[in-house]
Amino acid sequence: MGVTDHRGGRLGARRTDDWTEVTLLAALEVLEASRGSRLRYTAVFAERRRREKAEHRRQPTRGDSQALHRAEWFKDVDEAARRQPSRREIRRARG
Repeated sequence: MGVTDHRGGRLGARRTDDWTEVTLLAALEVLEASRGSRLRYTAVFAERRRREKAEHRRQPTRGDSQALHRAEWFKDVDEAARRQPSRREIRRARG
């Protein structure tokens, strides 16, 4: 889904000619909020990785990398604060 489809659907402007100044400004606000969400997510993730590196966990798990690079309009900042377990850790936890 493209930016126009996603934002237009949320704001009620589906076609290009449906966009008004009001819907454009509303779309800009949503886009800025989405960007802010992404910036907060990466800041929390970076701080957690610094702590983990100090504990000699040099590599992020595959789950961490996938969560960081997953394309989302709004990122869950709480997810960034939690370490995503690796497949090996999940298997070991199951017993």
